[in-house]
Amino acid sequence: KEGYSISKDTAALIRQLGVQAVFCNGAASGRIYAKYAEPLTHLPAVVLPSTSLGLTAILRLPLR
Repeated sequence: KEGYSISKDTAALIRQLGVQAVFCNGAASGRIYAKYAEPLTHLPAVVLPSTSLGLTAILRLPLR
């Protein structure tokens, strides 16, 4: 078991509150959401670029 889950209560709350959009920060969170949450919420996610400081920060450094 991978340790990720979304309860049916959480999915019901999302529907009850009228959530219309889900945004994931990075591809990994998008995959996790698609696998565990989307089947319960029936809301597809918009996957945004990661804001982690790893490769993103390296690519922004000026080349010398």
